[in-house]
Amino acid sequence: MLDDGAKQLIRLFYCRANKIAQLGRAFRPTPQEIHFFEDAN
Repeated sequence: MLDDGAKQLIRLFYCRANKIAQLGRAFRPTPQEIHFFEDAN
């Protein structure tokens, strides 16, 4: 079982990932966002 903090982080990550996917190729993540995604994995 994941604790509430982990669930919240995963939910935030997937919410952002879905938004990025919807924007598609027009979206270029900033270096800070790339680091955030790498840290989240």
